[in-house]
Amino acid sequence: MSLHKLYSFIHYSQLSLPLFCSAQISYFGLQYQCKSEYLQWVNREKPLRKQLDKNGINGARDAELRFRVQYYVTNVTRLDYEITRYLYFLQLKHLILNGELHCSNDLAVKLASYALQGMRLPL
Repeated sequence: MSLHKLYSFIHYSQLSLPLFCSAQISYFGLQYQCKSEYLQWVNREKPLRKQLDKNGINGARDAELRFRVQYYVTNVTRLDYEITRYLYFLQLKHLILNGELHCSNDLAVKLASYALQGMRLPL
């Protein structure tokens, strides 16, 4: 299965057309754990099955793919769509909560305040 077909599958099975198409998909990618036990980015230009069979721990059949931010921007204003900003937020939140991305207590409080400001509370 090519990466394009996989993205199409994700699009048709999980996300609505406007939501998926409006995301700046070039900032995101898929990762898998390769035989040498580090995370490898999927090459969008090559067939997915071939990459997983060649490099994946258990081949394509049992591969675990992770949808993650691949390219971070230096200025958040470059993120044109709300869904793109939301996916960035989810990734950063995951990294901070799992201890993969370290930040000071002051920065953590500031980020938490931004997250709370962005939440929509029910009326």
